[in-house]
Amino acid sequence: IYMLLGGKGGVTGGYSDQWTPATNAFATGSTSSRSINGSDGWSIASEEKCFTAGAHYTAGQQYANCYIPGTDAWETLTNYAAYDPGNFGIYSNTNAHIGDYGYLIGGQYHDGWDYRVQQRVQKYTYASSAGTWANVTAFPSAWSTNNGEAVNAGGKIYVGPGRSQSAPGGSPNWRNCGNSYYEYTGGATDSWSAKTNMPDCDSATYHQQNMGAFVLSDDPYWFGGNQPTGCSGGVGNTVQLCMWQYSVSGDSFTSKTQIPSTQRGDGASLEEDGEGYMMNAYDGSDWRDFYSYTDDTWVTLSSGSWGGNGNRDSYGVGEGDW
Repeated sequence: IYMLLGGKGGVTGGYSDQWTPATNAFATGSTSSRSINGSDGWSIASEEKCFTAGAHYTAGQQYANCYIPGTDAWETLTNYAAYDPGNFGIYSNTNAHIGDYGYLIGGQYHDGWDYRVQQRVQKYTYASSAGTWANVTAFPSAWSTNNGEAVNAGGKIYVGPGRSQSAPGGSPNWRNCGNSYYEYTGGATDSWSAKTNMPDCDSATYHQQNMGAFVLSDDPYWFGGNQPTGCSGGVGNTVQLCMWQYSVSGDSFTSKTQIPSTQRGDGASLEEDGEGYMMNAYDGSDWRDFYSYTDDTWVTLSSGSWGGNGNRDSYGVGEGDW
């Protein structure tokens, strides 16, 4: 299992670490030459590589990188398209993949004066060494995917709750935290469908965001996260101690066992060999905890060895025979 590390609220390096299940130990890998928030990434299993796209909101940073675990090396990829009204990168977007295509979904940017919602969805393919980007159908909600999550289940992408301004281009209003849930079908269909809203964690007082997610047996599992100051009356980074299994076939949510930790925002989550994993977190401080999940049971694993703000906005990958 590999982890690419980033830092929220600033431009930090694209760190890499490897965890070996047999020894329950971490080893530090190489660092990308281009800074990127590590949570903004996806894996493309057939290439046995991990692709990351996104950056801090500084102008001129539409970065896309590629990490190659077999050689512990990074590649510089074609930048994604700039975001109006200027040459701005985005951050806190979410990503997932379908086959050999990675999708960069939503997020927001800062135009020098205000934060701006971005509903654009860009698709990347690694069919050639140069790679190509193309716009596809935009994310349909006025809520940004900022601090949201996305996963591939059964060949479709599912996007969970995020938070944002009230509308694209609107002034910042961090009280807007949604619980909308969407499905994306790629290929010639290229369309979004609204699904059943995710249940609220505590009797409709708070919506969840900054959640972790992985897919087991083609059903997405969503858990943890927090609810920031201002959202629906929340105080501070209010911890959300809920876990939901989403039935793709039934379009319904079922409560499952919550992860045994309260530091659940901005973590990295993934599935590998039929188990779910969650590592790192943020609740005003950075954390290095690491857990696995199977048969509705969580197990505490070895803590990571990294330090600094690389513990936040991490992205984990375990696909491919690495």
